[in-house]
Amino acid sequence: VLTCKMRQDAVWSDGEPITAHDVEFTLRTGAEPDLPIEGGRQIVGAFVGTDDLGVLVEGEEFGVKAVDDYTVEFTYKEDKKSTILSELYNMRYTFTLPEHCLKDIPLESLLTDPFWENPVTSGAFTLDNIISGERMEYVARDDYYLGRPQMDRLIIRVIPANNILSSMLAGEVDGTVYGSLLSYSDYDLAKQNDQLEATEAPGFGNAHILLNNEHLDQNARLAIDCAINKESIINDVLYGYARPAINAIVPENPYRNENVEGNPYDPELAKDYLSKSGLDAGKPLTFIMASTNTLGQSIAVLVQQQLAEIGLTVNIETYDSATISSKLFAGEFDMGLMSSASNPFEPSESRFYFQLVPNGWCRITDESWVNLYDEGLKGMTLEERKPYYDELQERLVAEVPMIFLYHADMLFVNSKKISGMPYGDFSLKGWRYEEWNVQ
Repeated sequence: VLTCKMRQDAVWSDGEPITAHDVEFTLRTGAEPDLPIEGGRQIVGAFVGTDDLGVLVEGEEFGVKAVDDYTVEFTYKEDKKSTILSELYNMRYTFTLPEHCLKDIPLESLLTDPFWENPVTSGAFTLDNIISGERMEYVARDDYYLGRPQMDRLIIRVIPANNILSSMLAGEVDGTVYGSLLSYSDYDLAKQNDQLEATEAPGFGNAHILLNNEHLDQNARLAIDCAINKESIINDVLYGYARPAINAIVPENPYRNENVEGNPYDPELAKDYLSKSGLDAGKPLTFIMASTNTLGQSIAVLVQQQLAEIGLTVNIETYDSATISSKLFAGEFDMGLMSSASNPFEPSESRFYFQLVPNGWCRITDESWVNLYDEGLKGMTLEERKPYYDELQERLVAEVPMIFLYHADMLFVNSKKISGMPYGDFSLKGWRYEEWNVQ
């Protein structure tokens, strides 16, 4: 059970106070069976009183309750496959809704109600105008409880990535909303412009190669790992804007095992592992990836060349995302290039890959992987959980069920008339527009 206190000075843009009752209304509405949402409801599915799809169970008390106007209580399922910290992280994009505006709208028509064309808001801005597929325009709130932003208007535009730099140079765009929207070559050009500010922040996502553990034995997997030059990928493809990865846990994560080092780039050692494996080196390996991932295709070609140096032939195949998912679940691959949005405080986001066949994407048949992840989820404190993740990191290097390549940096560009953006942790704490300095 997690009890949270709310600020008592926060108000909706229509002047009504934001209360714990709004939080309860928002999450309960998300779990209502009559709300027309397809598929599961991940966020609310963590609370008691919901089924496996996150839908309210008749006769059971829902696990979100307003204790009073400014106290909300969350009761989580004991058997959830996550931690409370992760659940709070997942909720960062779950925006509280105004109960006083929405409570009388039928659930069946709630998502298409005219309210959304001019909504009451809780943030630093109110919506002024939307041009579908092109832009959203907002006006600053004078009564925002964290302080009025220094900009009067905020315009969020949708433009092709290859037009961002030219738009910034023309003064039509003042900043990028998320990191690494520009190509690496455009980012380098932006760094040279005296009107623009370029910022690099360590990223905590990771790129990796999935391995089919049914096709590739441990020695074969070790051979592939030792044959891949991660530094070459970072320098030749990513312009140096990344850190080598040995698992999903970035160095600043408190669960990082400092005693674990990755396998070395060593083609001769790779050949030795390959000679001990049961892999038929004369049979080409199938390497699949998204057809839209041009950066990934450059990486794949480099990996293809590096594996050729130890005597392995790799065929690169590109597909749409649905076909890739189907092939991964069916085991119709040897290698697959993917990426994951890690986070800086939780070590278990790769658990999906380690579910037993036919689930997961690494084609795992060893139940000890699943058990290790599950044991790591049980504890409530760092001290209780860390021994399991220390062992996990040791095994990831020793057994190589998948190969982690790099943690890409987050690259931001903005006009020098703006400063104070929280680029280092924006995805954790929000954009905090009220802290920006605008000239």
